[in-house]
Amino acid sequence: MYFIEYFFIRLIAIVFGLIPLKMAETAAKFTAFLLRDVLHYRRSVIIENLNLVYGGQWPGPPGLLLKEIYRHFVYLWFEVLQASRFDFPQKQARIVLHDEKVVNEALAKGKGALLLTAHIGNFEWIGDWMGASGYKFAAVAKRQKNPMVDNYIRKLRERFGTKIVYTRQAMKQGLSLLRKQWIFGLVADQYAGEKGVEVSFLNLKTRFFAGPAIFHLRTGAPMFYVFGIRRSYARFDFHFVPVPALDLNEVSDDNIRKVTQLHASVLEKWLRAHPEQWFWSHKRWKNLTDYREAVHMPGSEVKA
Repeated sequence: MYFIEYFFIRLIAIVFGLIPLKMAETAAKFTAFLLRDVLHYRRSVIIENLNLVYGGQWPGPPGLLLKEIYRHFVYLWFEVLQASRFDFPQKQARIVLHDEKVVNEALAKGKGALLLTAHIGNFEWIGDWMGASGYKFAAVAKRQKNPMVDNYIRKLRERFGTKIVYTRQAMKQGLSLLRKQWIFGLVADQYAGEKGVEVSFLNLKTRFFAGPAIFHLRTGAPMFYVFGIRRSYARFDFHFVPVPALDLNEVSDDNIRKVTQLHASVLEKWLRAHPEQWFWSHKRWKNLTDYREAVHMPGSEVKA
């Protein structure tokens, strides 16, 4: 069974690797239409999340916003499937950098650095850029159940110099790498479960993973975000954004919450600026016991 899954993934990757970019973009738009208007893939979750955050005042016409959300989602996965079409110079030519100096300013403190990103824009290309640009960079990833698929994806992510660290070893290896002045990358914007740190995010009580705050408090490593904001298919602006530092060094529940709130607020600013590029299809607010009641408050619901 593992081999069959691996075979089809490799076959799809080979086919997509041969498709010209313009053709892939056209196919992505059609696929987004099918997912949105025919299959209604996670459409109810997306609408519920948008209603929960924005009530009846979505940041744009509902039909157009939904179209952009689905299109971005499909663009991202088509870009991943087309990975073999790009060597690093080709990727580099499609990326415009903004404030790259933030990376070296963080490293100059001599404590390593924490690179944070989120499921906004294209987060997969960030690791490629960091590794190929000569930085000592490692990123946390979840191990795939299928060992053949896992090995393939790992090699794909490490081909430009990035080191992949699996989630179960993340704390031990992350601390070690930071002390060796590496940059350690984390994607920490998904639902963190009951043990998550509850902070205010998009005006909602939201649980974030505590990892970034713990790493920061234990090592003093500066934090910065990288946002790969889409301009068009396979073209991006990379924004390097420092997270303001607090004079904290004790690992306590209160300090973890303060640091988490700090980086969550930076993410919120960018999400509000580019709402069409976030993964609204993820059930982000499972911690709200009255989730559906909050979404379906009379007069606050947008139906699209």
